[in-house]
Amino acid sequence: MTETKEIEAARHVRATVCLLVRGDEVLLCEKKKAGLGQGYLMGPGGKIEEGETSEGCAIRETVEEINVVPRTLKLAGTIKFNYFHDRISETQEVDFYVVDKWEGGIEGTDEMIPEWFKKNEVPYERLLPANEKFIEPMLRGEFVTGTVTFDEDFNPLSSDLTIKPAELV
Repeated sequence: MTETKEIEAARHVRATVCLLVRGDEVLLCEKKKAGLGQGYLMGPGGKIEEGETSEGCAIRETVEEINVVPRTLKLAGTIKFNYFHDRISETQEVDFYVVDKWEGGIEGTDEMIPEWFKKNEVPYERLLPANEKFIEPMLRGEFVTGTVTFDEDFNPLSSDLTIKPAELV
């Protein structure tokens, strides 16, 4: 007897992530809220709302999650993630921004616990699988595009990334 899984129609979500940097450090936050990414380190960010721009979402989510207002947003890349969430095939297209100027004091919230790391000592084992492949070059100023595909248990299956050196961006 063959077991079949019921999978709903695929969803497509647009989202943003901000990587705040100061000198040789990057701010990553442990996600406290339940759901995809809970317990992992990531930059502040979230889903783009209807009628909202990518930049507007990046600013709104950073304010909501760590209480600062980004003043510079440098697009560092766009990655499409293909995965299953609650048995639904989902594609999440994420714009990543590097932020080196902001207003306000960084604070933890109900959503995130912020922590600074040296760029060359980021604990990638505490980030979602496959993030090292694109976060590391983004932190070097390179521009990354591509696709990362995960299985139903969120194990990376494949990645197809293009990395452009900073001088070509």
